[in-house]
Amino acid sequence: MTTQKDIDSKFYLGPFGALLPFLAFLICILYLCTQGAAGSSTCGAAAFVGFIVAFFTMKDKRRFNELTLKGLTSSMLGTMLLAFLLAGVIAKMMAMSGLTNSLVWVAMELGADARLFPLLIFLTAVIISSATGTSGGTMTTVTPVLLPMAVAMGCDPVLSVGAIISGSMFGDNLAPVSDTTIASAVSQETTVTAVVRTRFPYCVIAGVVSAGLYVYFGYETTVQMDASHMALEAEPLALLLLVVPVLVVVLMLLKKGLVFSMIMGIVVGAVISLACGLIPFAELLSSSGLLAGGFTGMMGIFPFFYFMYIMIEVMHEGKVIEVFLAFVEKRATTRRRAEIAAGLMASVGSCLISSPTVTIVTFGPMVRTILKKFGIDRTRGANIMDGLACAFGGLLPYSATYLVGVTQAQLTGVLDPSISMLSFLTRSFHCWALLIVFWASILTGIGSRDEDPNDDAVHDVIDTL
Repeated sequence: MTTQKDIDSKFYLGPFGALLPFLAFLICILYLCTQGAAGSSTCGAAAFVGFIVAFFTMKDKRRFNELTLKGLTSSMLGTMLLAFLLAGVIAKMMAMSGLTNSLVWVAMELGADARLFPLLIFLTAVIISSATGTSGGTMTTVTPVLLPMAVAMGCDPVLSVGAIISGSMFGDNLAPVSDTTIASAVSQETTVTAVVRTRFPYCVIAGVVSAGLYVYFGYETTVQMDASHMALEAEPLALLLLVVPVLVVVLMLLKKGLVFSMIMGIVVGAVISLACGLIPFAELLSSSGLLAGGFTGMMGIFPFFYFMYIMIEVMHEGKVIEVFLAFVEKRATTRRRAEIAAGLMASVGSCLISSPTVTIVTFGPMVRTILKKFGIDRTRGANIMDGLACAFGGLLPYSATYLVGVTQAQLTGVLDPSISMLSFLTRSFHCWALLIVFWASILTGIGSRDEDPNDDAVHDVIDTL
Protein backbone atom coordinates (compact mmCIF):
# COMPACT_ATOMS: atom_id res chain seq x y z
CA MET A 1 0.00 0.00 0.00
CA THR A 2 1.36 3.41 -1.01
CA THR A 3 1.69 5.83 1.91
CA GLN A 4 1.94 9.60 2.05
CA LYS A 5 5.65 9.17 2.73
CA ASP A 6 6.05 7.16 -0.49
CA ILE A 7 4.35 9.87 -2.53
CA ASP A 8 6.43 12.60 -0.84
CA SER A 9 9.56 10.68 -1.82
CA LYS A 10 8.51 10.78 -5.50
CA PHE A 11 7.16 14.33 -5.83
CA TYR A 12 7.98 17.74 -4.51
CA LEU A 13 4.81 18.99 -2.76
CA GLY A 14 3.48 15.41 -2.45
CA PRO A 15 0.21 14.54 -4.28
CA PHE A 16 -0.25 18.19 -5.20
CA GLY A 17 3.05 18.01 -7.05
CA ALA A 18 1.60 15.18 -9.16
CA LEU A 19 -1.53 17.24 -9.85
CA LEU A 20 0.35 20.49 -10.55
CA PRO A 21 1.30 19.59 -14.17
CA PHE A 22 -2.36 19.10 -15.04
CA LEU A 23 -3.31 22.35 -13.31
CA ALA A 24 -0.61 24.19 -15.27
CA PHE A 25 -2.03 22.68 -18.46
CA LEU A 26 -5.56 23.84 -17.56
CA ILE A 27 -4.36 27.37 -16.84
CA CYS A 28 -2.72 27.48 -20.27
CA ILE A 29 -5.92 26.19 -21.90
CA LEU A 30 -8.00 28.85 -20.17
CA TYR A 31 -5.53 31.53 -21.24
CA LEU A 32 -5.67 30.34 -24.86
CA CYS A 33 -9.47 30.35 -24.75
CA THR A 34 -9.58 33.94 -23.46
CA GLN A 35 -7.23 34.94 -26.29
CA GLY A 36 -9.28 33.09 -28.90
CA ALA A 37 -6.19 31.05 -29.75
CA ALA A 38 -7.22 27.59 -28.54
CA GLY A 39 -6.81 24.90 -31.20
CA SER A 40 -5.45 21.42 -31.71
CA SER A 41 -1.85 22.60 -32.09
CA THR A 42 -1.97 25.18 -29.28
CA CYS A 43 -3.51 22.58 -26.96
CA GLY A 44 -0.40 20.52 -27.67
CA ALA A 45 1.72 23.48 -26.57
CA ALA A 46 -0.33 23.78 -23.38
CA ALA A 47 0.12 20.06 -22.70
CA PHE A 48 3.87 20.48 -23.19
CA VAL A 49 3.89 23.11 -20.44
CA GLY A 50 2.31 20.50 -18.14
CA PHE A 51 4.97 18.02 -19.27
CA ILE A 52 7.74 20.46 -18.29
CA VAL A 53 6.12 21.11 -14.90
CA ALA A 54 5.96 17.34 -14.33
CA PHE A 55 9.68 17.11 -15.08
CA PHE A 56 10.44 19.54 -12.26
CA THR A 57 7.92 18.22 -9.71
CA MET A 58 9.09 14.58 -10.03
CA LYS A 59 12.18 13.90 -7.96
CA ASP A 60 13.33 10.74 -9.76
CA LYS A 61 14.19 11.83 -13.30
CA ARG A 62 14.88 8.25 -14.36
CA ARG A 63 11.35 7.29 -13.37
CA PHE A 64 10.07 10.34 -15.26
CA ASN A 65 11.81 9.04 -18.39
CA GLU A 66 10.11 5.66 -17.89
CA LEU A 67 6.70 7.34 -17.68
CA THR A 68 7.33 9.27 -20.90
CA LEU A 69 8.04 6.00 -22.70
CA LYS A 70 5.03 4.35 -21.10
CA GLY A 71 2.80 7.08 -22.48
CA LEU A 72 4.37 6.75 -25.92
CA THR A 73 3.86 2.97 -26.05
CA SER A 74 0.19 3.05 -25.01
CA SER A 75 -1.82 0.83 -27.37
CA MET A 76 -4.85 3.09 -26.97
CA LEU A 77 -2.78 6.12 -27.95
CA GLY A 78 -1.34 4.31 -30.97
CA THR A 79 -4.77 3.23 -32.21
CA MET A 80 -6.15 6.73 -31.70
CA LEU A 81 -3.34 8.42 -33.62
CA LEU A 82 -3.61 5.96 -36.51
CA ALA A 83 -7.34 6.61 -36.73
CA PHE A 84 -6.66 10.37 -36.81
CA LEU A 85 -4.24 10.01 -39.73
CA LEU A 86 -6.77 7.98 -41.70
CA ALA A 87 -9.53 10.47 -40.86
CA GLY A 88 -7.31 13.24 -42.22
CA VAL A 89 -6.95 11.45 -45.54
CA ILE A 90 -10.72 10.92 -45.85
CA ALA A 91 -11.38 14.61 -45.12
CA LYS A 92 -8.75 15.66 -47.68
CA MET A 93 -10.27 13.32 -50.27
CA MET A 94 -13.72 14.84 -49.86
CA ALA A 95 -12.32 18.37 -50.13
CA MET A 96 -10.24 17.68 -53.27
CA SER A 97 -12.90 15.73 -55.15
CA GLY A 98 -15.42 18.58 -55.42
CA LEU A 99 -18.09 16.63 -53.56
CA THR A 100 -19.35 19.75 -51.80
CA ASN A 101 -20.22 21.48 -55.08
CA SER A 102 -22.11 18.41 -56.25
CA LEU A 103 -24.08 18.15 -53.00
CA VAL A 104 -25.00 21.84 -53.15
CA TRP A 105 -26.21 21.30 -56.71
CA VAL A 106 -28.41 18.41 -55.55
CA ALA A 107 -29.77 20.47 -52.64
CA MET A 108 -30.66 23.34 -54.96
CA GLU A 109 -32.38 20.99 -57.37
CA LEU A 110 -34.46 19.56 -54.51
CA GLY A 111 -35.26 22.99 -53.05
CA ALA A 112 -33.85 22.05 -49.61
CA ASP A 113 -34.43 24.53 -46.75
CA ALA A 114 -31.00 25.45 -45.40
CA ARG A 115 -32.52 26.52 -42.06
CA LEU A 116 -33.30 22.88 -41.25
CA PHE A 117 -29.85 21.67 -42.19
CA PRO A 118 -28.37 21.82 -38.63
CA LEU A 119 -31.19 19.50 -37.53
CA LEU A 120 -30.44 17.19 -40.47
CA ILE A 121 -26.76 17.10 -39.50
CA PHE A 122 -27.66 16.27 -35.89
CA LEU A 123 -30.07 13.50 -36.88
CA THR A 124 -27.61 12.02 -39.38
CA ALA A 125 -24.91 11.88 -36.70
CA VAL A 126 -27.42 10.38 -34.24
CA ILE A 127 -28.31 7.58 -36.64
CA ILE A 128 -24.72 6.74 -37.57
CA SER A 129 -23.37 6.90 -34.01
CA SER A 130 -26.29 4.86 -32.66
CA ALA A 131 -25.65 2.22 -35.32
CA THR A 132 -21.87 2.07 -34.97
CA GLY A 133 -21.31 3.15 -31.37
CA THR A 134 -18.34 5.35 -32.22
CA SER A 135 -18.24 9.13 -31.97
CA GLY A 136 -14.89 9.36 -33.76
CA GLY A 137 -16.09 7.27 -36.68
CA THR A 138 -19.26 9.33 -36.94
CA MET A 139 -17.35 12.61 -37.02
CA THR A 140 -15.02 11.18 -39.66
CA THR A 141 -17.88 10.23 -41.98
CA VAL A 142 -20.22 13.17 -41.38
CA THR A 143 -17.90 16.19 -41.10
CA PRO A 144 -16.12 16.14 -44.50
CA VAL A 145 -19.42 15.66 -46.33
CA LEU A 146 -22.05 17.74 -44.51
CA LEU A 147 -20.08 20.60 -42.92
CA PRO A 148 -18.81 22.18 -46.18
CA MET A 149 -22.27 21.75 -47.66
CA ALA A 150 -23.91 23.43 -44.66
CA VAL A 151 -21.53 26.40 -44.78
CA ALA A 152 -22.03 26.76 -48.54
CA MET A 153 -25.81 26.91 -47.98
CA GLY A 154 -25.47 29.68 -45.37
CA CYS A 155 -25.67 27.70 -42.12
CA ASP A 156 -23.78 28.89 -39.06
CA PRO A 157 -20.54 26.83 -39.01
CA VAL A 158 -20.37 26.87 -35.21
CA LEU A 159 -23.93 25.52 -34.95
CA SER A 160 -23.18 22.89 -37.60
CA VAL A 161 -20.05 21.62 -35.82
CA GLY A 162 -21.96 21.57 -32.53
CA ALA A 163 -24.63 19.43 -34.21
CA ILE A 164 -21.98 16.96 -35.39
CA ILE A 165 -20.41 16.67 -31.93
CA SER A 166 -23.81 16.35 -30.25
CA GLY A 167 -25.13 13.71 -32.62
CA SER A 168 -21.89 11.75 -32.38
CA MET A 169 -22.03 11.67 -28.58
CA PHE A 170 -25.69 10.55 -28.65
CA GLY A 171 -24.78 7.11 -29.99
CA ASP A 172 -21.56 6.95 -28.00
CA ASN A 173 -23.71 7.20 -24.90
CA LEU A 174 -26.56 4.88 -25.93
CA ALA A 175 -25.48 2.38 -28.60
CA PRO A 176 -25.17 -1.24 -27.37
CA VAL A 177 -21.91 -1.62 -29.33
CA SER A 178 -20.34 1.56 -27.93
CA ASP A 179 -17.19 1.06 -25.88
CA THR A 180 -18.55 3.37 -23.15
CA THR A 181 -21.83 1.41 -22.95
CA ILE A 182 -19.98 -1.89 -22.65
CA ALA A 183 -17.46 -0.50 -20.15
CA SER A 184 -20.20 1.02 -17.97
CA ALA A 185 -22.17 -2.25 -17.95
CA VAL A 186 -19.14 -4.40 -17.15
CA SER A 187 -17.85 -2.06 -14.43
CA GLN A 188 -21.24 -2.21 -12.66
CA GLU A 189 -21.61 -5.99 -13.12
CA THR A 190 -24.76 -5.79 -15.21
CA THR A 191 -25.80 -6.43 -18.82
CA VAL A 192 -25.62 -4.13 -21.81
CA THR A 193 -29.30 -4.83 -22.50
CA ALA A 194 -30.34 -3.64 -19.04
CA VAL A 195 -28.14 -0.55 -19.32
CA VAL A 196 -29.49 0.49 -22.73
CA ARG A 197 -33.11 -0.11 -21.66
CA THR A 198 -32.84 2.05 -18.53
CA ARG A 199 -30.68 4.73 -20.19
CA PHE A 200 -33.00 5.23 -23.14
CA PRO A 201 -35.44 7.70 -21.48
CA TYR A 202 -32.61 10.03 -20.41
CA CYS A 203 -31.08 10.04 -23.91
CA VAL A 204 -34.44 10.61 -25.61
CA ILE A 205 -35.27 13.58 -23.37
CA ALA A 206 -31.86 15.14 -24.04
CA GLY A 207 -32.12 14.33 -27.75
CA VAL A 208 -35.58 15.85 -28.22
CA VAL A 209 -34.53 19.06 -26.45
CA SER A 210 -31.39 19.21 -28.59
CA ALA A 211 -33.33 18.67 -31.83
CA GLY A 212 -35.68 21.52 -30.91
CA LEU A 213 -32.73 23.82 -30.25
CA TYR A 214 -31.13 22.98 -33.60
CA VAL A 215 -34.39 23.85 -35.34
CA TYR A 216 -34.69 27.14 -33.45
CA PHE A 217 -31.10 28.27 -33.94
CA GLY A 218 -31.12 26.97 -37.50
CA TYR A 219 -33.90 29.43 -38.31
CA GLU A 220 -32.26 32.20 -36.26
CA THR A 221 -28.71 31.99 -37.61
CA THR A 222 -28.94 30.69 -41.19
CA VAL A 223 -28.35 33.28 -43.88
CA GLN A 224 -29.66 32.00 -47.20
CA MET A 225 -26.83 32.25 -49.72
CA ASP A 226 -26.69 32.17 -53.50
CA ALA A 227 -24.66 29.04 -54.18
CA SER A 228 -25.46 28.88 -57.87
CA HIS A 229 -21.78 29.37 -58.75
CA MET A 230 -20.97 26.18 -56.85
CA ALA A 231 -23.74 24.32 -58.66
CA LEU A 232 -22.28 25.44 -62.00
CA GLU A 233 -18.91 23.98 -61.00
CA ALA A 234 -20.44 20.71 -59.83
CA GLU A 235 -19.10 17.43 -61.13
CA PRO A 236 -21.92 14.84 -60.85
CA LEU A 237 -19.39 11.98 -60.77
CA ALA A 238 -18.14 13.32 -57.41
CA LEU A 239 -21.39 12.04 -55.88
CA LEU A 240 -19.94 8.55 -56.26
CA LEU A 241 -17.69 9.37 -53.30
CA LEU A 242 -20.72 9.19 -51.02
CA VAL A 243 -20.00 5.46 -51.12
CA VAL A 244 -17.00 6.13 -48.84
CA PRO A 245 -18.88 7.16 -45.66
CA VAL A 246 -21.56 4.54 -46.42
CA LEU A 247 -18.91 1.83 -46.76
CA VAL A 248 -17.19 2.90 -43.53
CA VAL A 249 -20.48 2.78 -41.62
CA VAL A 250 -21.46 -0.61 -43.08
CA LEU A 251 -18.09 -2.14 -42.24
CA MET A 252 -18.29 -0.81 -38.68
CA LEU A 253 -21.76 -2.31 -38.37
CA LEU A 254 -20.19 -5.61 -39.44
CA LYS A 255 -17.74 -5.14 -36.54
CA LYS A 256 -14.68 -4.84 -38.76
CA GLY A 257 -13.25 -2.11 -36.54
CA LEU A 258 -12.78 1.60 -37.16
CA VAL A 259 -9.23 1.42 -38.56
CA PHE A 260 -10.06 -1.42 -41.00
CA SER A 261 -13.23 0.35 -42.11
CA MET A 262 -11.42 3.63 -42.74
CA ILE A 263 -8.61 1.96 -44.70
CA MET A 264 -11.13 0.29 -46.98
CA GLY A 265 -12.98 3.59 -47.37
CA ILE A 266 -9.75 5.34 -48.39
CA VAL A 267 -8.82 2.63 -50.90
CA VAL A 268 -12.26 2.59 -52.54
CA GLY A 269 -12.46 6.40 -52.51
CA ALA A 270 -9.00 6.76 -54.07
CA VAL A 271 -9.87 4.30 -56.83
CA ILE A 272 -13.09 6.18 -57.63
CA SER A 273 -11.34 9.57 -57.53
CA LEU A 274 -8.56 8.48 -59.86
CA ALA A 275 -10.79 6.54 -62.24
CA CYS A 276 -13.24 9.44 -62.60
CA GLY A 277 -10.53 12.09 -62.86
CA LEU A 278 -11.72 13.84 -59.69
CA ILE A 279 -8.18 13.87 -58.25
CA PRO A 280 -5.14 13.87 -60.58
CA PHE A 281 -2.73 10.98 -60.03
CA ALA A 282 0.07 13.49 -59.43
CA GLU A 283 -1.84 14.78 -56.37
CA LEU A 284 -1.85 11.36 -54.75
CA LEU A 285 1.70 11.65 -53.36
CA SER A 286 2.48 15.36 -53.68
CA SER A 287 3.42 17.36 -50.58
CA SER A 288 -0.01 18.96 -50.35
CA GLY A 289 -1.95 16.16 -52.02
CA LEU A 290 -4.30 13.46 -50.85
CA LEU A 291 -2.03 11.48 -48.53
CA ALA A 292 0.60 13.95 -47.34
CA GLY A 293 -1.94 16.77 -47.09
CA GLY A 294 -4.33 14.56 -45.15
CA PHE A 295 -1.60 13.52 -42.73
CA THR A 296 -0.37 17.09 -42.25
CA GLY A 297 -3.83 18.28 -41.34
CA MET A 298 -3.96 15.95 -38.35
CA MET A 299 -0.35 16.22 -37.17
CA GLY A 300 -1.04 19.22 -34.97
CA ILE A 301 -3.14 17.13 -32.61
CA PHE A 302 -0.45 14.50 -31.97
CA PRO A 303 1.64 16.37 -29.33
CA PHE A 304 -1.46 17.08 -27.28
CA PHE A 305 -2.42 13.43 -26.89
CA TYR A 306 1.13 12.31 -26.17
CA PHE A 307 1.82 14.86 -23.45
CA MET A 308 -1.69 14.39 -22.06
CA TYR A 309 -1.09 10.67 -21.63
CA ILE A 310 2.16 11.41 -19.79
CA MET A 311 0.36 13.75 -17.38
CA ILE A 312 -2.20 11.01 -16.69
CA GLU A 313 0.64 8.58 -15.95
CA VAL A 314 2.19 11.16 -13.60
CA MET A 315 -1.12 11.56 -11.74
CA HIS A 316 -1.33 7.77 -11.35
CA GLU A 317 2.25 7.73 -10.07
CA GLY A 318 1.36 10.34 -7.46
CA LYS A 319 -1.88 8.52 -6.54
CA VAL A 320 -3.90 11.66 -7.31
CA ILE A 321 -6.89 9.65 -8.46
CA GLU A 322 -6.66 7.32 -5.48
CA VAL A 323 -6.60 10.29 -3.08
CA PHE A 324 -9.68 11.76 -4.79
CA LEU A 325 -11.51 8.44 -4.62
CA ALA A 326 -10.76 8.06 -0.91
CA PHE A 327 -11.98 11.62 -0.28
CA VAL A 328 -15.28 11.01 -2.09
CA GLU A 329 -15.90 7.54 -0.63
CA LYS A 330 -15.46 8.80 2.91
CA ARG A 331 -18.32 11.27 2.41
CA ALA A 332 -20.75 8.86 0.74
CA THR A 333 -22.66 8.18 3.96
CA THR A 334 -26.25 8.16 2.64
CA ARG A 335 -28.04 6.92 -0.47
CA ARG A 336 -28.26 10.41 -1.96
CA ARG A 337 -24.64 11.18 -1.14
CA ALA A 338 -23.60 7.88 -2.70
CA GLU A 339 -25.21 8.87 -6.00
CA ILE A 340 -23.69 12.34 -5.78
CA ALA A 341 -20.34 10.65 -5.19
CA ALA A 342 -20.85 8.62 -8.37
CA GLY A 343 -21.66 11.80 -10.28
CA LEU A 344 -18.58 13.55 -8.91
CA MET A 345 -16.37 10.63 -9.87
CA ALA A 346 -17.70 10.71 -13.42
CA SER A 347 -17.47 14.51 -13.67
CA VAL A 348 -14.12 15.15 -12.00
CA GLY A 349 -12.69 11.97 -13.50
CA SER A 350 -13.64 13.18 -16.99
CA CYS A 351 -11.93 16.50 -16.34
CA LEU A 352 -8.75 14.75 -15.16
CA ILE A 353 -8.59 11.98 -17.78
CA SER A 354 -10.44 13.62 -20.73
CA SER A 355 -11.54 10.28 -22.19
CA PRO A 356 -15.04 8.88 -21.51
CA THR A 357 -14.06 5.21 -21.79
CA VAL A 358 -10.90 5.51 -19.68
CA THR A 359 -12.84 7.50 -17.07
CA ILE A 360 -15.47 4.76 -16.80
CA VAL A 361 -12.88 1.98 -16.60
CA THR A 362 -10.89 3.89 -13.94
CA PHE A 363 -13.72 5.03 -11.67
CA GLY A 364 -16.40 2.43 -12.44
CA PRO A 365 -15.31 -0.22 -9.90
CA MET A 366 -15.31 2.32 -7.07
CA VAL A 367 -18.76 3.58 -8.10
CA ARG A 368 -20.01 -0.01 -7.96
CA THR A 369 -18.53 -0.48 -4.48
CA ILE A 370 -20.15 2.69 -3.11
CA LEU A 371 -23.61 2.18 -4.64
CA LYS A 372 -23.66 -1.50 -3.66
CA LYS A 373 -23.47 -0.53 0.03
CA PHE A 374 -26.85 1.16 -0.28
CA GLY A 375 -28.46 -1.46 -2.50
CA ILE A 376 -28.73 0.91 -5.47
CA ASP A 377 -29.50 -0.74 -8.80
CA ARG A 378 -26.49 -1.64 -10.92
CA THR A 379 -27.77 0.15 -14.00
CA ARG A 380 -28.02 3.39 -12.02
CA GLY A 381 -24.26 3.57 -11.60
CA ALA A 382 -23.67 2.59 -15.23
CA ASN A 383 -26.01 5.30 -16.50
CA ILE A 384 -24.58 8.01 -14.27
CA MET A 385 -21.02 7.15 -15.28
CA ASP A 386 -21.72 6.89 -19.01
CA GLY A 387 -24.10 9.83 -19.26
CA LEU A 388 -21.79 12.30 -17.53
CA ALA A 389 -18.58 10.97 -19.12
CA CYS A 390 -20.06 11.34 -22.61
CA ALA A 391 -21.44 14.78 -21.75
CA PHE A 392 -18.00 16.03 -20.72
CA GLY A 393 -16.47 14.27 -23.72
CA GLY A 394 -18.29 16.72 -25.97
CA LEU A 395 -17.79 19.79 -23.76
CA LEU A 396 -14.21 19.81 -22.53
CA PRO A 397 -12.09 21.70 -25.08
CA TYR A 398 -9.17 19.35 -24.37
CA SER A 399 -11.07 16.05 -24.47
CA ALA A 400 -10.19 13.55 -27.18
CA THR A 401 -13.66 13.46 -28.73
CA TYR A 402 -14.10 17.24 -28.76
CA LEU A 403 -10.69 17.80 -30.34
CA VAL A 404 -11.36 15.15 -32.99
CA GLY A 405 -14.56 16.92 -33.99
CA VAL A 406 -12.96 20.36 -34.07
CA THR A 407 -9.85 19.18 -35.93
CA GLN A 408 -11.96 17.40 -38.53
CA ALA A 409 -13.98 20.59 -39.00
CA GLN A 410 -10.86 22.73 -39.36
CA LEU A 411 -9.44 20.29 -41.89
CA THR A 412 -12.36 20.92 -44.27
CA GLY A 413 -11.04 24.45 -44.79
CA VAL A 414 -14.47 26.08 -44.52
CA LEU A 415 -14.07 27.52 -41.02
CA ASP A 416 -12.97 31.11 -40.48
CA PRO A 417 -9.60 31.03 -38.62
CA SER A 418 -10.95 33.63 -36.19
CA ILE A 419 -13.55 31.17 -34.83
CA SER A 420 -12.54 30.18 -31.30
CA MET A 421 -12.35 26.49 -30.50
CA LEU A 422 -14.31 27.29 -27.36
CA SER A 423 -17.32 28.52 -29.36
CA PHE A 424 -18.32 25.03 -30.53
CA LEU A 425 -19.06 23.77 -27.03
CA THR A 426 -21.78 26.42 -26.66
CA ARG A 427 -23.66 24.67 -29.49
CA SER A 428 -23.09 21.08 -28.37
CA PHE A 429 -26.67 21.03 -27.10
CA HIS A 430 -27.01 17.29 -26.53
CA CYS A 431 -23.93 17.18 -24.33
CA TRP A 432 -25.27 20.04 -22.19
CA ALA A 433 -28.66 18.32 -22.05
CA LEU A 434 -27.07 15.05 -20.88
CA LEU A 435 -25.18 16.93 -18.17
CA ILE A 436 -28.35 18.63 -16.92
CA VAL A 437 -30.60 15.56 -17.19
CA PHE A 438 -28.29 13.22 -15.29
CA TRP A 439 -27.36 15.69 -12.56
CA ALA A 440 -31.03 16.60 -12.14
CA SER A 441 -31.77 12.89 -11.77
CA ILE A 442 -29.01 12.49 -9.18
CA LEU A 443 -30.06 15.50 -7.09
CA THR A 444 -33.80 14.73 -7.19
CA GLY A 445 -33.54 10.95 -6.97
CA ILE A 446 -35.72 10.50 -10.05
CA GLY A 447 -34.90 7.19 -11.72
CA SER A 448 -33.15 5.74 -8.70
CA ARG A 449 -34.29 2.30 -7.63
CA ASP A 450 -33.22 -0.58 -5.42
CA GLU A 451 -31.13 -3.41 -6.76
CA ASP A 452 -32.91 -6.69 -7.45
CA PRO A 453 -31.37 -9.25 -5.05
CA ASN A 454 -32.06 -11.97 -7.64
CA ASP A 455 -30.04 -10.21 -10.34
CA ASP A 456 -26.86 -12.18 -10.93
CA ALA A 457 -25.87 -10.34 -14.11
CA VAL A 458 -22.14 -10.44 -13.51
CA HIS A 459 -21.01 -10.07 -17.08
CA ASP A 460 -17.96 -11.02 -19.15
CA VAL A 461 -16.87 -8.25 -21.57
CA ILE A 462 -15.84 -10.81 -24.18
CA ASP A 463 -19.37 -12.21 -24.33
CA THR A 464 -20.72 -8.66 -24.66
CA LEU A 465 -18.43 -7.88 -27.57
